[in-house]
Amino acid sequence: MVEKLVREGRSFRYVYNKEQPYVPQPPELTEATKSGDCKAKSLWLASRMNTRRVRFVIGKLSLGAPKSHAWLVWESPQAG
Repeated sequence: MVEKLVREGRSFRYVYNKEQPYVPQPPELTEATKSGDCKAKSLWLASRMNTRRVRFVIGKLSLGAPKSHAWLVWESPQAG
């Protein structure tokens, strides 16, 4: 199920909100418009996963990266 949701979220158009770059749009808006930035897409995915075991993270993808990125951390029940 999660793999299907990830594929769906990746198909959403990337749209960056210049007016409010630090405020993610609600998952309902991301769903309705099929668009959003990394924060919006991550929060949409977390809301669809329906688990408290997922963590929303904002940080740098690599040391010295000029921009921040958002993603989820989740351990699959099948992991380990």
